[in-house]
Amino acid sequence: MCGNLTADCLTSSKALLASSWTAVAKGYEEVLVQRFRPWTNDALEKMERYLGDHTHLIQSPNQDEISALVLCCGPGQELLPIAKMIPNCKVFGTDLASGMVDRAKARIDRECQLRENSKYLSMISVDVGDATDLPAGLQHDVIFSAFGLQQIPHPIDAVRNWVRHLKPDGICTILYWPPSQPQNNRPPEDNCPFTLWGRLVRNRLGREGDECVWDDKLVDAIEGHADVLKDELIEHEICWNDATELFDGMSKAGPWHALRLRRGDQFVDELGARLIRFYSTGKREKLCHMFTARLIICKKRR
Repeated sequence: MCGNLTADCLTSSKALLASSWTAVAKGYEEVLVQRFRPWTNDALEKMERYLGDHTHLIQSPNQDEISALVLCCGPGQELLPIAKMIPNCKVFGTDLASGMVDRAKARIDRECQLRENSKYLSMISVDVGDATDLPAGLQHDVIFSAFGLQQIPHPIDAVRNWVRHLKPDGICTILYWPPSQPQNNRPPEDNCPFTLWGRLVRNRLGREGDECVWDDKLVDAIEGHADVLKDELIEHEICWNDATELFDGMSKAGPWHALRLRRGDQFVDELGARLIRFYSTGKREKLCHMFTARLIICKKRR
């Protein structure tokens, strides 16, 4: 089992996050969305099971009564599946990065050109939005977030706010990469590239003893307003052709890119060279590891 994909434990400002994810939006959609799909598919499937028990969501004849908010929506890969999942549901996607929003809009336009999807075009909208500062007074039947929570500042406060913005009996589904800590009764692998990356960054910054645990109070924050229906770890494999492809994908199309904006390309590329050397065997070999994401589904109390 491998460690947290963000791994460096450094919190980025909202402005830096917006700039970074706008810069990598195209690469993220092309390189990482497909690799993360097994987890997002699991999260959507499990959420749908709980929504099946909510007849007020499934059977309401009034489109204005039902809404789903997809936070940190990235290039929008979950928007159409959620619209299909809940009849007559308005789906609102938001992301801090304008580049991600542009790609999400293009994806929805493209997907809804298919005849069987055309009716959903008017049901889905995407805008730039801050997941840590939701508009006051608005509540939703469904809130969904996949792989955004571990990136944003003050994630516990954000989740508490998300739950407050649910309607009574509303469902919130949160999928995220948990901190590098023992999970499934197994410690992170010593040769895991993300464990190694985190160690390289922290050592270089003189932060060897830093702890990366931030989610130990997450359930407590939720249970102040909602009942936790599911809290589980989901494990799948991610493969790369070699360590160079991994480093380029993560640092030029993924969460490690923010470090380039904070510290510069030279800083990141020097650490990347050390990471690649660790896996150098003189021949091109696939690099595969198991990764664990945490899925929490909760229901707002009446």
